[in-house]
Amino acid sequence: MRFEYTQGLAYNTTASNFLERNVTGGVDISIPKTSNISVIFSHGEGNYLVEQGRLAKAWNFAFSDTSSYWLYFDIDVLDAKLTYGFTTLAPKFGLTRPSTPTTGENFFDKNINKMLEWNGGRWIEKIRVFAGSLKNGNLTTNSSRTQVDAHFDVNAENISLFNASHPSRIEFGNGDFIFLTNGDSINDINSFKFKRLDYPLIAARDLPQYTAVMLDDNGELVPATNREQVKEAIGIVDIEYSAGDDVLPIIRGFISDPSFFAFSESAMWPLFTDDSGAITPTAPTTSALQKIGFVVNVNTMYVDITPKLLIIGVTPPNVTVTPTLTPSATVTPTPTVTPTVTPSPSPSPSV
Repeated sequence: MRFEYTQGLAYNTTASNFLERNVTGGVDISIPKTSNISVIFSHGEGNYLVEQGRLAKAWNFAFSDTSSYWLYFDIDVLDAKLTYGFTTLAPKFGLTRPSTPTTGENFFDKNINKMLEWNGGRWIEKIRVFAGSLKNGNLTTNSSRTQVDAHFDVNAENISLFNASHPSRIEFGNGDFIFLTNGDSINDINSFKFKRLDYPLIAARDLPQYTAVMLDDNGELVPATNREQVKEAIGIVDIEYSAGDDVLPIIRGFISDPSFFAFSESAMWPLFTDDSGAITPTAPTTSALQKIGFVVNVNTMYVDITPKLLIIGVTPPNVTVTPTLTPSATVTPTPTVTPTVTPSPSPSPSV
């Protein structure tokens, strides 16, 4: 869904002032059954949408009428579960983090596009949007707008679950991550950077574009093959190379090319190599199995190379085994008796 801003709320007049005190304690989300509140979360390169319906005691806490609270929606950074929490400190945003933060303080850092919370020793990343505040018993709902002055077009979608309760979470080598969503899987996928091998290797032969590669016996790059039982794919080349070229294969990250990829499989479908190094969604049934990534959307894959496994029933490569001798029981040999034979004298010939 397209929005003209991020990190905030979007709702129509039927959902205005959606926060309401519950007579038995806590705070409700009180809106008509047919209405929703769009909560737009921004975290790094990802923009996530939660369509929140009515909910009694969403914030089920014992609030004091002499204190101040700021209520928030929170997406867990590991399992993407939605929870409802509060802080007693007003949230802030900007380009410069507070020099002397207070424990529990929330700050949206616009340099990295992330909400942070100070835990007393360091800043912890959060995926968090504020719903409103409760100050001295007075409840205020936040407006339908961005909360961090982030006015630009974004595509925010629901986080995708690849099974009943687990999100499609992709981790990067620098510690960052994104959740895939139900739309085009991620927003602005071409802005993500992939990781290449740290040093160039020589192409032993011509390498077609988008070929998985492995090292030959000379330490040079050749197309990977699922018929090879020992050598593993180490990366994918994103352009065509000629024999003798220096090559920096992609070893992790997104590759998106509408002119080449046309996957019909769903997001998170595993990808493999065939016997010539070409990328395929079909798992090999003989020799060796090595996942090199997975489908992100129809035109995009994510490179994530795992160790190779031999397929059961396939003769493994020759392995030199040093036998271990197990001492056996002591056996007393039975003497062998060789009979003595006296030869008969040969008769003398007659003259």
